Amino acid sequence: MLAAIQPACAFTEEGKTSDDATPGKSPAIHEDNKASSNGDRLLKWVIEEGGYWNPKQILRYENDDDQTGLFGVFALEAIQEKEVLARIPWSAVIYVDDDDDAPEENRFASCSLVQRLQQELDKGNLSHYKYYTQALRQTAHDHYHLLPAHWSAQGRALLEKVLGRKNSTGSSSSNGKMTTSTTTLPPRDMFLRDFEWKHKCSGAAQEEGSIISPEATLLVMTHGEDFGMVPLTDRYNSRGGSYTGAYFVNDAEVNSDIIALEIRALRDIPRGEQIFTDYHDYGLIGTPELLRDYGFVESYPQLYIFHDQRIAFKVEEVVRVVDDEEEEDEDYEEEHEEEEEDEPVYLQVKWKRQIDNEWYMLPKMEKFETRNFIVQFLHTEYQRLQQVCAMEESDEVVLFEPEHTKNETDGDVKNPQGKALRAEEAPASNRQHEIETTAKLCSDMTRAIRAALLDLGLTAQNMDGGSSNNHNPHSCRQKDDGSSAGATQSTGENDLCGHDSSPSESMLVET
Repeated sequence: MLAAIQPACAFTEEGKTSDDATPGKSPAIHEDNKASSNGDRLLKWVIEEGGYWNPKQILRYENDDDQTGLFGVFALEAIQEKEVLARIPWSAVIYVDDDDDAPEENRFASCSLVQRLQQELDKGNLSHYKYYTQALRQTAHDHYHLLPAHWSAQGRALLEKVLGRKNSTGSSSSNGKMTTSTTTLPPRDMFLRDFEWKHKCSGAAQEEGSIISPEATLLVMTHGEDFGMVPLTDRYNSRGGSYTGAYFVNDAEVNSDIIALEIRALRDIPRGEQIFTDYHDYGLIGTPELLRDYGFVESYPQLYIFHDQRIAFKVEEVVRVVDDEEEEDEDYEEEHEEEEEDEPVYLQVKWKRQIDNEWYMLPKMEKFETRNFIVQFLHTEYQRLQQVCAMEESDEVVLFEPEHTKNETDGDVKNPQGKALRAEEAPASNRQHEIETTAKLCSDMTRAIRAALLDLGLTAQNMDGGSSNNHNPHSCRQKDDGSSAGATQSTGENDLCGHDSSPSESMLVET
């Protein structure tokens, strides 16, 4: 790892020094923004350490007047593609400084980074990184309860009901990540029960005799890069697809002994737009994994990775364009007369062939038996989710009543410092978050699987109401010779699984 160097002045956008970017005169802090002027001391510190913050962006709330909505980074003026948004110097990064060993390629390979962070947390205000560690501690305190692993026992039970609990226990790979799922639907190990790295590092003793706190483990897991703890990167919220506006560049590409990481504009960003990064870039991260690792269900577009079935697809909301003939059609007007004035939207499915060096099947291009298995699995889960998501409000209340007689430790909720709270002591706002988050995931997964089934050709009648035919309502029809119905001649119709009779099927595939 490169040694930390503290230059006398900060870098400007072109890599040159500027009096406007020197400590105490930073263009990144705007007095008209309450959140910045009242205390983002961390941002000032990073700049003082030799970092850079593009003055065309600002840290503020989504609704800045009443300070509501997401707190994130917004464009004050138009930003061009590839323009540097921020530079983080090595002197502001908490990393494992070991000249004998090469930097670890995966922060989950050992507890080294956790131990390093714990050392700085223990120093308190004496730490060189005190502004960063203070911000991290505040983040852990404010947001730990958002992670399902820290939910109440009732909240975990409700979420597990949505995901479909398996009887068998999953196993972990050498890097501590799950290799088989403990639930029918993703993600693997939603509550991190079998995450070996987490259990190994939390509570481990250091050479100095201090104990690694769950707080340090949590922070490395949710806020760390593989090479260290990097400030400001978490200021950019995540949203994929066309919403993503920024990406990270490491020191090798920056070609600097001083700068550890750059944040650049992925595309042209108009004035007033929130600047998002994409947490999916961190590996096999789909929408359910984001909930597990960061505590939120993302807005569209969403990604679902079914690890055991080896399929993955993205769903994105698309506005349905109504042509003139449909608008003049009386049947169409009658069918849609109760719709809102906004343009109707539908979910477009894009099947993924590859994610992070993992390969996945494209259902329409697979053999009949494989395709039929995928359709049956998705249809079974769709029907199950419909029932789970249809719970009455009274059922939610019963599930979340305090369990005053519960004694087993599995019912405990722990804050980052490791103090156990009884389930009934969990704040009402936490329980509300658990209910609302679970409901959103349930609804979004149902919509996503329905869209995938429609894309595979399962009709809405067969999907929702079953079939009057004798064969399985969610199986593909098959001709006597074993081929899919209509596979050789064009009839203009789809079979039960939607395989157009044309030999060449259209399929949106995203690699």
